[in-house]
Formats: sequence, C-alpha cells, structure tokens
Amino acid sequence: MRSIISFMHISLDGFVAGPDGQMDWIKVDEEIFDFIGNRISTTDTALYGRVTYQMMESYWPHAGKAPDASKHDIKHSRWYNNARKIVLSKTMSGVKLAHTKVISDNISDWIFDIKRKPGSEILLFW
Repeated sequence: MRSIISFMHISLDGFVAGPDGQMDWIKVDEEIFDFIGNRISTTDTALYGRVTYQMMESYWPHAGKAPDASKHDIKHSRWYNNARKIVLSKTMSGVKLAHTKVISDNISDWIFDIKRKPGSEILLFW
C-alpha cells in the first residue's frame, strides 16, 4: 500500500508561517531546491488542500517556460505538470489542469482507494 508523506517547510519550533501567513523565514537556495527536486522526482502523486493547490496552480504550470526560469523552476514545473494532483476541497468544483481531481465527499474512502492503487508514495502539500 502506498504511503502518504507530509512534505512541507516547518521551523524547529513547529511553525509553518508567521502570524500574517508570511513564509520569508524559509532559506531558499540551490541546496533546498536540489533536495526538493531529488525528493519529488520519484513521486507521481501530490495531495493538496484547496488553498495550497490554488497557490501552486497559479505558478507552476508555466513557471518552467518563463524566459528567466531557473533550473529548479524548469524541473519542478515539469514534475508538477506530469504529477497526478488530488485536491481535497468542499468548495472547489472543476479544475483546469490535466491529471487533477477534486475530492469533496467520502474523503477517507477516496484516500484509502488511492493508497491501494499502484504508484509511488503520495506527497501531501498543505
């Protein structure tokens, strides 16, 4: 059975974002980009909440094609566009991206079914 792995930036004291949602504390450099690229390269499925999905959808589908795209943007955009994306949301209906499914009811049944299907581990982005 496939595992679900939580994949997120978190401080040692357990914070993901500042009081106003800021994430400027995250050290963004080649080392973290290489780690992320290597870590996700063997994963074929991403699980998102609505807010994170909408944030990712607004950037990653075309980030790799931008004239100033970094090596990381190109690599991550390619992965993002090919990965199966599952969005957990009771308010979203329909999506524009390929390989994307919104689940809004019977979530535990859907998750159990996805875990039983063949494939790699599932990365949870919140």
